[in-house]
Amino acid sequence: MPADPRLECVRALSEHPVFPLLVRAALRARVSRMQPGEVFHFEGEEIFVEEDERSRSVVVQVVLGEERLIEMFRGAAETAGIPDARSCLGDILDLARDDLRRRYGIELTVRGGIARAEAVAYKVERWSWRDGPL
Repeated sequence: MPADPRLECVRALSEHPVFPLLVRAALRARVSRMQPGEVFHFEGEEIFVEEDERSRSVVVQVVLGEERLIEMFRGAAETAGIPDARSCLGDILDLARDDLRRRYGIELTVRGGIARAEAVAYKVERWSWRDGPL
């Protein structure tokens, strides 16, 4: 039974070198105790250090522009043998989000042609009585 080409495309997309690089960058940010607002270059990528939306974790982010995202997607589609990848782009992106979260703990968001991939570097150690019991 032949494998689903969409799953092959997801596998190829999540094996792109930028995602393991982001995990290594998170480790570097954790060891260096980098603070939100810092930007550093790591293995040729520009990495942003930010707080997550709830201000409970410090995360590292890499921003992928539209051209680079399309290039990554085309390469993955070629590997999977999908001739018309645009028709299943939404399905593949949804599956890729789940695969990246499961494999690397990376959250991938795509808005307006720009993708942000983020990984948690470390938890913020703040406590307030409003948070409830530890």
